[in-house]
Amino acid sequence: MHNREGAGQMKAQWLTRLRAQPGFKAAAVAFCLTLVLGLGGGAAYAYWQASARADITASTQPELAPVQQPLQCSSPWHKRTELAWTAAPGNPQGTNYLLTFSAGNRSVSYILPQETLGIELSDYRHSLRDVFGEGWWRQLNVSVSTAVFPTYVAAPERAGRQTALLTSQNNPSRTLWYMQGAAIADFSCDKPWNA
Repeated sequence: MHNREGAGQMKAQWLTRLRAQPGFKAAAVAFCLTLVLGLGGGAAYAYWQASARADITASTQPELAPVQQPLQCSSPWHKRTELAWTAAPGNPQGTNYLLTFSAGNRSVSYILPQETLGIELSDYRHSLRDVFGEGWWRQLNVSVSTAVFPTYVAAPERAGRQTALLTSQNNPSRTLWYMQGAAIADFSCDKPWNA
């Protein structure tokens, strides 16, 4: 018990002598200020860097023109169903189209060359079956947007290998009807009578 009292008295004497030193208060304030500013300085610098990068990125990207409205669909009796669109005006060379099929929470996209202005839907039946399954007349939403990818895609390919750097806004879309069985697939621009 005697040792504890002696240690407490030594600590009190040490603090009293430290406080009596000239410039102690100024040094203590400077130390606390440096500590507080040092902790917030890193966060402030990171915030400044992030906002600077966002401003630079946003100001250098051109806006892409969307595909012209509307998407044209034709499915003459006993012929293949085709989807066509008019080229997006004024987009730079090397721009691709992004064709997206969606239903519910599922979707699949394809990157198409800039020269492509239409597709035959039956060319996509196998991958649509993989994504949407088999079934009798279902609604599919299809949209076409203009997009820029890290490397130009010269032949149609399923999206996923590359992520679009930039896509157009206000893209045309339309509803199609899709029926897929084990050996057959069919598409219709309008709701079939037996859907």
